[in-house]
Amino acid sequence: MSWVVGYLVSRVILVGPLCFLAELWAVCDGLRYAWEASFRRIVLETDNKEVASICNDLSSTFNRSALVLMIHDLLRWSRYVQIYQVCRERNSIADKLARMGRQHT
Repeated sequence: MSWVVGYLVSRVILVGPLCFLAELWAVCDGLRYAWEASFRRIVLETDNKEVASICNDLSSTFNRSALVLMIHDLLRWSRYVQIYQVCRERNSIADKLARMGRQHT
C-alpha cells in the first residue's frame, strides 16, 4: 500500500460541529476523487472515531444527513473500501494538511 494523493480544501462551514463536518467533507471529497480517478481499492484512514463508525455502518439510521448519504452512496459504488480509525500520531500527513488549511483561510 502506498500514499497516492493528498489534497487541501478550504470550506466555510457555518453550522454544526466544525471538526466533525470537515472530516465528513474530507471523506466525501476523497472518495469522489478516488472514484473519478478509477481507484477501486481504497484504504481510508481517519483519526475521528465517530466518522469511521458512521462511514462503516451503511445501514445506520442514526445520522442520515445528505452528506452521510452521499458518502454511503460512494462507498456502495466502490468494489473494495476499508475505513479505519487511527490515532492522530499515525495520521500525521492529514494532520499536517489540516494545519496548512488553517493557515491559508
